Amino acid sequence: MIFLFGIGVEEKTTLITFEIGGVDTGLIIDSGATVNVLDQRCWEQLKKEKIKVVDQNRKPKKKLFAYGNETPLTVVGSFVANIKVKESRVETTAEFFVIKEKGKALLGRKTAMELKVVRLGPECEAEQINSVDIRNLYPNCFEGLGKLKRFPVKTSNKQRCDTSRPSES
Repeated sequence: MIFLFGIGVEEKTTLITFEIGGVDTGLIIDSGATVNVLDQRCWEQLKKEKIKVVDQNRKPKKKLFAYGNETPLTVVGSFVANIKVKESRVETTAEFFVIKEKGKALLGRKTAMELKVVRLGPECEAEQINSVDIRNLYPNCFEGLGKLKRFPVKTSNKQRCDTSRPSES
């Protein structure tokens, strides 16, 4: 069972332009969608603009469901094409399902992550430097640390406490 989240949504959403098979196309990034989806009208427009596909399937066997619906969408085909983010030149090859129902073009989670337009979870790329490296890189910063001389320190203890060392028994 494959679920989609944005089919039939008419609220204002942000379309991001990707190049699919050599044709600029506006897609909504849907991190909840498990597949990439275009409606038939968008697919026909891509064909008019001479989209380059790697593979095409006129009768895919997957059933797609809009989120919260029990009735499957009408899948009229699927195709595989190269997709890239124009601004960063990151690209991948992805499968797109074409549905009969009218809806926004969706970029699913897997493809969005491959294109690096969505990241889920923390990412840490900090360079690991051990303490020996830091001391060698900045030796002046690690000299003279210890007791401060000729620097008066004022402390305020509201409670009296014994500051003497405990005797060793």
